[in-house]
Parts: sequence; structure tokens; C-alpha cells
Amino acid sequence: MKDTHPEIEERFFKMIMEKSGEERLQMGFEMDEAARRLAAASLLNENREASELDIRIAVFNRFYEIDLSPKIRQSGEERLQMGFEMDEAARRLAAASLLNENREASELDIRIAVFNRFYEIDLSSEIRQKVIKKMQEWNLKA
Repeated sequence: MKDTHPEIEERFFKMIMEKSGEERLQMGFEMDEAARRLAAASLLNENREASELDIRIAVFNRFYEIDLSPKIRQSGEERLQMGFEMDEAARRLAAASLLNENREASELDIRIAVFNRFYEIDLSSEIRQKVIKKMQEWNLKA
């Protein structure tokens, strides 16, 4: 489908081409990340019980289902599993370290500290605060 007026399309193309190669590459990375987040949100909406690993694998399959053979996708799923297990081990180590630093900390405090440690660079302070607020609400409901 092509419903953009040719003049608008040309203006948009010129605007993009005025950016440096680095800026265009960064835009591509950001669009890819946004698409993955939308896919993950959609998949989680379809299955609220899905684990983080289940969602990662489903996003991987959604993006590469057509381009990769089943054998290669299986290998990718196995690598995701290994990476996820390494992430989980790193989170457990961080939690143990934080608990060792502060024996009085609650489980929620430790979870929030681990979350901040792992996502400090990737997520803005505003988004991290929203997630932390949700974590606190969930903790109250539990």
C-alpha cells in the first residue's frame, strides 16, 4: 500500500538524507527497538502468564519466522535460553551482593535496586520510576 503523496514522500526522504549516516543508523536502531517492544507488549497481552523468556523467544520467532529455517531458529531459541539464564544468574548475584551490603533491606527494596542496576543506562529515570511504582503496587497486592 502506498498512500503517501509523492511530494510529502520526497520531502521526508530529503529530510532523512540531511541527517548523518550515524543519525540514520541510530534512527534505525530506535525503530527496531520500538517494533520489538510493541511485539513484546502484544504477545504479553495475548498471554499474561508468559514468562520473560517466553516473550523473548516469541518476539524472536515473530521477527525471524520467515527469514530463518526451523533449525536455525531452534539454535537461536537455545542461545536466548542460555543468555536468559546468564541474565538471571547475574541478577541473583547482584541481589546477593546488595543484600550483603544491607541486611535490613526488604525483598522489594532488593528487587528495585537490582532493577535500577540493570536498567539504569537503558531506561530513562522517568520510565524506571513508573516501573518501580508498579512493582510497589504489585507488592502491596501480593
